[in-house]
Amino acid sequence: MWIYGINTVQSVLTKRPKGVKEILVVRSKDHASDKKDPNSKIEELLSLAQKHSIRVASAPASDVYERTGVKETANHQRILAFVEPRPSRSLKDLMGLEGKNRVFLILDGVTDPNNLGAIIRTAVGFGVEAIILPKDRSAQIKDDVYKTSGGAVEDIDICVEVNLVRAVEELKKNSFWIYGFEEDAKKNINEADLKGNVCCVMGGEDSGIRKLLAENCDMMLKIPISNKVQSLNVSVSAGIVLYEVRRQKL
Repeated sequence: MWIYGINTVQSVLTKRPKGVKEILVVRSKDHASDKKDPNSKIEELLSLAQKHSIRVASAPASDVYERTGVKETANHQRILAFVEPRPSRSLKDLMGLEGKNRVFLILDGVTDPNNLGAIIRTAVGFGVEAIILPKDRSAQIKDDVYKTSGGAVEDIDICVEVNLVRAVEELKKNSFWIYGFEEDAKKNINEADLKGNVCCVMGGEDSGIRKLLAENCDMMLKIPISNKVQSLNVSVSAGIVLYEVRRQKL
């Protein structure tokens, strides 16, 4: 899988160098490949790659799409890397770990890669241990998600489950409280006790949480907002929800 962007590549190169198989530098016509890169951050990345004996190649901008498949409009900042996907963890594995005040997040039908990347970055910032995604009806962990998350994908467990209702049942067996979030819920988020092991369930951009999954939540909550706004973007909503969870746990 190719990923791109200085911060994104640096994140993987620093935390999981063995997973990086190649670095690709996009060079201008007037810059020879045997000279130092004019961008000091890229030069630092190349030095780190050399330290770990990672292959470094260069290519003109016109060849990037053909070589990597990364969109021509992508803001690659002249640095790309071919990496092995981060090993995934199953929900069963995570349930075998001990811990108190654990926070998980279920995303039901978030199909926009930018939203998923933004949520991952926010989740890492607020101490979420794992994000659970459905096998279908979800954005995939690919280059655009890596870029939007700023490489935060490397700092959180991503579980892909075929059946989210069964995942919720498993979480409940392990002392998790499941809170779903919808704009027409009767109770505000600040009225709920979000301490202990918590899993928050957020719906997709258009359809929200599927009915059967919502029915299996312990409680449905809403974010109180002005009636001048009908709804919030899912990544914004996730940020508010996770902030409140974090605030109550501190």
